[in-house]
Amino acid sequence: MRNRTVLIIENDESALQTTLSFLDRLPFFSAPIVCRSAKTAFNYLSQQEFDLVLLDMNLPDKASLDILLSLPTLSQSPIIITSAFASYEVDYFDLNVADYLVKPFPFQRFVRAVNRSLKVQYTPNSFTSNQAIFLKIGRSIQRFQYDEIDYIEAFGVYSKIWWHQKVTLVNEPISTLETHLPPQRFIRVHKSYIVSLASLSSYSHSSLTAGGTKIPLGASYRPKFDGFLQLLSPTTPVGD
Repeated sequence: MRNRTVLIIENDESALQTTLSFLDRLPFFSAPIVCRSAKTAFNYLSQQEFDLVLLDMNLPDKASLDILLSLPTLSQSPIIITSAFASYEVDYFDLNVADYLVKPFPFQRFVRAVNRSLKVQYTPNSFTSNQAIFLKIGRSIQRFQYDEIDYIEAFGVYSKIWWHQKVTLVNEPISTLETHLPPQRFIRVHKSYIVSLASLSSYSHSSLTAGGTKIPLGASYRPKFDGFLQLLSPTTPVGD
């Protein structure tokens, strides 16, 4: 997967440094291109498309609202407006911008804007797409196809991904993985385990088998698991 391209159009040095530091904490972004004026931004936007544009509302040579109205190609890229003023938010949303950040904005609010703009889920240690999750292993990144994962095991502030009959330790706790894995593919069955529904082969009142491994079924997770079982066709039972 290629890194995503970012254009930052920002005249405020403090806000620029904050945005650069925030982007540096997220995986899969190329080094951003920075413009401090609308004229320079126009030159870049006329030559290439960007996966994400961060646009300062107050530029020295042209208002950002005028940029949005005068440059149709910009509207093809997800746009996050950054501004010191909350009062203009409605005006910009009428132009279908992806989000509007009021300076100074915290990291978590920035991440939420990026996720909304790109319609994905980023964290400092992971990125999810339609078919896979990308997770940090130490300082490197590993791609895990959803259909290759058998189950996930908690390991303190880390998690063990069991896939292809091997195990990989990743830099995310199981609670974070639970929120980012697609619920139609994965279900948490114990405080220490998430299983892939595709790998589930049998179950009993207190345990289940996924990827050939017997996994405990926690009492507090059993009602949700039972609800899932009721979705299965009665003509194709799964069980011990």
